[in-house]
Amino acid sequence: KKYDTHPAIIIGRLHHKKILPYTFGRRFIESIKLS
Repeated sequence: KKYDTHPAIIIGRLHHKKILPYTFGRRFIESIKLS
């Protein structure tokens, strides 16, 4: 499995580049955990 393509890591990279708002990333990760 390629862990470098995990959604949380991708979001982390976007946060690092200041592309995504933090709250959006949190909601996205939580929705993945719930599904």
